[in-house]
Amino acid sequence: MERIVFLVSKKKYKIPVQKKKSSKEITIYQDNLESIQKKIMKSKYIAITVHNSPDGDAIGSAIALGLAISAVKRTAHIFIRHMPTSFQTLSNYLLDEEKHVSIQKYAQLNYDLTILLDCSERERTILDLERLSNYLIVIDHHANHKSIGNIYYYENQPACAMIIYKLIKNFTKITPKIATALYTGIFGDTSGFKNNNVNEYVHHISAELIQKGAEFNIVH
Repeated sequence: MERIVFLVSKKKYKIPVQKKKSSKEITIYQDNLESIQKKIMKSKYIAITVHNSPDGDAIGSAIALGLAISAVKRTAHIFIRHMPTSFQTLSNYLLDEEKHVSIQKYAQLNYDLTILLDCSERERTILDLERLSNYLIVIDHHANHKSIGNIYYYENQPACAMIIYKLIKNFTKITPKIATALYTGIFGDTSGFKNNNVNEYVHHISAELIQKGAEFNIVH
C-alpha cells in the first residue's frame, strides 16, 4: 500500500517510520493538498474524526470539512463521542437541515475513507479508528510528527482550521456556515487571537472568512 507523508514547515524534522515489507514509503516535502482532495472526490462515504475531548479547532475543522464534503454530493459522518456542551448549540445550528453530514457516535457504514483531524495519535482518538475504513488520512498542525495513516499531512499553523480552509477552497465554495465553523477553529486555538502564535496570515484568513459570511458574533 502506498503511503504519503506531506510536511510543510520552516523547520526540518526527522520522521520515525516503521517499514513494512508490503508498503512503499513516499516522503514529499512540499505544500500539496491535491492528493487529499483527489481521494475525497473519489470517495462516496467519508468518516471524519478528531481527538478525544475535542476543542473548538477540532470541532470547527471537522464540521467545516463535513459541510464541504456534503456540498460536493458525498456523505460525511463526523465521529465525536462526547460533544462538549459549550459547542452543542453551535454544532446543531451549523448542521441544521443538512442531509448528507451528521455527527455520529457509532459507525453506520463501511466507509470509503477516514479523515483524522487535529491529531496524529491513535491512542487519543476513537477506539475503532481502524475499523471505519481501509484508508486513513491524517491532517494535523501539532509538531509531534507521529506519521500515521496512508496520507499524513502536517503544516505548522496556529490552527488545524487554517489547513482545512486551504483544502476546502480548492474543491468547493466557502459558505457562511463553513466560514463560521473555520472561524470557530481559528478563534479557539489562538485563544481569541491573543496567543503569540497569531500572525498576519491568521488575521488575513479570518478576514476572508468574515467576508464569506462567518458569523463571528456567535463564536466570540
